[in-house]
Amino acid sequence: MVRGFQRYLLFVVVHHENVYDRDGIEIPVINHFGTQGSGGGPQGILNVNLIEDVKLSSSAFDARYYNALSSVLQFRQKNANTTHTQGNVLLSATDLALTLDGPLSSKTTYLASVRRSYLQFLFQAIDLPIRPNYWDFQFKVQTKINKKTSHLVY
Repeated sequence: MVRGFQRYLLFVVVHHENVYDRDGIEIPVINHFGTQGSGGGPQGILNVNLIEDVKLSSSAFDARYYNALSSVLQFRQKNANTTHTQGNVLLSATDLALTLDGPLSSKTTYLASVRRSYLQFLFQAIDLPIRPNYWDFQFKVQTKINKKTSHLVY
């Protein structure tokens, strides 16, 4: 997935016919500023820097997605670095993002992100009447219990 390219085209009657899943947790809406009757908003809620893999199913859904009528979009978050802390700062045309990940202990890692829009300041400067504004926060803490078992907190 490329930052800034968050659109996908599916023929649906209404937005709630789709299921969005992040690591097994259903997300009801994945866009900021969505309007009733539309397919979503212009800005994604999920920080793409935290995404490892995306799978789109437009038919033959898994049984656990019993309420999907049109599509299932599954996001798998990446795992944090286990040896050292790393991060990045990203300034885009719409927001400023900070992402950090690394170890908390020998068995526990973290992945965290915060994003803040600044479009409201740009729109105010050019005297547009709308003021889109958002913050998002995402985190994942993973503790390995043994080789096969881990505890996740989102």
